[in-house]
Amino acid sequence: MHQAIRHEMLKFTTTGRRSVLDLTDDITLLIMKYRMNAGVVHIKATHTTARVVEQENEPMFHEDLFDHLDRLAPPDGDYRHDKIGTLRTVNVCDGECENGWAHIQATYLPSSVTIQVSDGERVKGLWDRVLLFELDHRPRERNVSVTLIGIFDDSETSAESTVDHPAVSKVVIG
Repeated sequence: MHQAIRHEMLKFTTTGRRSVLDLTDDITLLIMKYRMNAGVVHIKATHTTARVVEQENEPMFHEDLFDHLDRLAPPDGDYRHDKIGTLRTVNVCDGECENGWAHIQATYLPSSVTIQVSDGERVKGLWDRVLLFELDHRPRERNVSVTLIGIFDDSETSAESTVDHPAVSKVVIG
């Protein structure tokens, strides 16, 4: 056994507004890939309009959450952030879309979660899943940073090795 820190960047493509991706199996595969025995895994969405939460993966909950966020920051609201080129002149890039509501909604959800690992498995409740919530209105490529900090088996696999699972294709060694 040895202490170490491992990092991977996962890449996903969302289907647009109100899409939810379950990242749990991807995180579990990384725990297995690196033969993590104990520690913590920190998962962070690297975008300002996508968020990572640990919650139940139940479609009616998703709809309730999105409905609640829409009441807090309606997509059809009037936002200064969306006055691109007139009122707003900073942090603007080519192809910038009007999504002030998505940024405001994102402030109500965490950008990252930390989960525990014990005896090589996630410490979790019955329904706990790691989910990526897309708040923007268009399909987007999203990056999720995953840092594993803890105790790993000495027979750890190398960064070039793979795990036989379809989700591994989403993993980019970083």
